[in-house]
This record gives sequence, structure tokens and C-alpha cells, in this order.
Amino acid sequence: MPLKLGMVAYPVVAMGMIAHKNAAVGPFADVNAFSADTARKPESLKVDYRAVRRAVKSGVLVAVGDGRYFVDQKTWKRRFMRNVVVFGGIGAAIAFVLFLPELKSLFG
Repeated sequence: MPLKLGMVAYPVVAMGMIAHKNAAVGPFADVNAFSADTARKPESLKVDYRAVRRAVKSGVLVAVGDGRYFVDQKTWKRRFMRNVVVFGGIGAAIAFVLFLPELKSLFG
């Protein structure tokens, strides 16, 4: 695999894995399931139970006890900001690598 392709492919795969890990949170947030009173069952939102289990394990979804879950907003915002930083860093690194030859020709 050429070096530039590998430098682009690896971060893209990593971003896809992170997005897949957080796949269960979106449907719960869309219906404003942010407390025990507004908690929803995954079946009603057509969310895969494996994704729910991963989100519960990471602390983003909280189980109410009767099969319903809600989003812990504090944890969700913290993970969202971390992902923004990671994705931004990866994007900056990809842009730097892709435009490095042009930068060398400008300054060198």
C-alpha cells in the first residue's frame, strides 16, 4: 500500500469505528430521551441492542431498569468534544500530508 494511501485510509477507518461505536446515541437524542421520565426502549427506535450495550458500557446511555434507556448529556457532550478534537486533528494531519509537496514547492 502506498504511503499516502495508508496515511489517509487508517484515520478514515478509525473515524468510522468511532462513529459506529456511537451509533446508538443519535436516535435517543433525536427523541429527547435525556432523563428517566423520557427514556425509551431500543426496539421503539429500531436501534441494535449491541450498539446499546456498547453505549451503556461507555456510560453514554443509562439504563432505567425496565428495558428503557436515556442519554447522559454530560458524558455525551464530553465524548462529542473529544471526537471533534480527534477528527479535527486527523483532518489536519491528512490535509498536511496531502499538501506537503505544494508547501515544499512554495517555500523551498
